[in-house]
Amino acid sequence: MEQLEGVVRRWWVALIFGLLAIGLGVFVFFNPVTTYIAMSYTFAIYFIAYGIYKTYMVYKERDVIPAWGWSFTLGIFTIILGLILLMPGMAVGTFAYYVSFCVLFMGVNTCANSFALKDVGDKYWGWTLALGILTIALSFFMIMAPAFTTEFISLLFGSMLVVLGVQCCFLAYRLSVLNSSLKHATDRVAHESK
Repeated sequence: MEQLEGVVRRWWVALIFGLLAIGLGVFVFFNPVTTYIAMSYTFAIYFIAYGIYKTYMVYKERDVIPAWGWSFTLGIFTIILGLILLMPGMAVGTFAYYVSFCVLFMGVNTCANSFALKDVGDKYWGWTLALGILTIALSFFMIMAPAFTTEFISLLFGSMLVVLGVQCCFLAYRLSVLNSSLKHATDRVAHESK
């Protein structure tokens, strides 16, 4: 209970995070190209960090990992790919296609899931299939129009930040109301005990 009271008393932390997220989301809306470039390089740095982690962990645990050489090689390959992506223009040019192919695979996966739903008797499996087909169509459009994809990724990220910010602000409001209620209850108990 004391931990919960600590969170409630610090309701303003959620408010600060919410306002920062909304501010960053608005920045993204007005600076989609800058955001896209930053996300692209973050993507490349992630590859390097993941490759280092993978290589280190596999080498450290090689005695218990079957065919550890393949995982070790994958780690090295991921580091090299990350370094290549840091070359001027590589991350920026590749990131749109990476996201597009991820959307394609999500669409294919959604279609496969729709047939699994059909097999278990779900009468609305067709809606899931339609969503999968629309997702695949979107991915092809994204692959064919990388400029659209660049804007789409940035605007989607900005929208996510604004929604997250609004959610954090709402949480802060609810916590502040709860904080006021707890203060009143504590004061009432203290007053009654005198």
